[in-house]
Amino acid sequence: MNKLIIAFILLLGSTFGQEQMLTLAKIDLKLGTDKEAVLDILDKSLYVEEDYNDEHLFSIWDSDKKSYLYGAIKFNDLKKLTSIDKNWGTSVNDSHSQIFEQIIQLLDNYKNSGEIKVETQEIFEPNYKAKKLSFIQGKKTIELSIVGSRIILKELLTDSD
Repeated sequence: MNKLIIAFILLLGSTFGQEQMLTLAKIDLKLGTDKEAVLDILDKSLYVEEDYNDEHLFSIWDSDKKSYLYGAIKFNDLKKLTSIDKNWGTSVNDSHSQIFEQIIQLLDNYKNSGEIKVETQEIFEPNYKAKKLSFIQGKKTIELSIVGSRIILKELLTDSD
């Protein structure tokens, strides 16, 4: 695992760029887009579920059977898209090399120059323990988490407003 993390950090020498767009389930989403337009395009091929506690937050599923969560999106009070959380999957069976391949594929899209901030975090809560490694450049974040025996890879795009 140490070799994986070291290789990943070295790979970040070819940094990822600050963009306003992120592809979620083969649909390009852009920060600042009107809520109605975003939900209209997502509703055509995916199952969109509003969060019961937060009217600005929506989960994006493959179908109404909810067998795969593609991610989540969030809007501000002006009904503009401010956050895209893309789930790259979770698995108990993925080998370290498969996860590393996903990370390489993800970072290949962001080879523009720029400074990257690296953060580590350990989470200790009742019934939940995790370790998280985040690579942040501007509005983009790549997050690698280990929760028990699960490895979770996420790509996030968040407007700073």
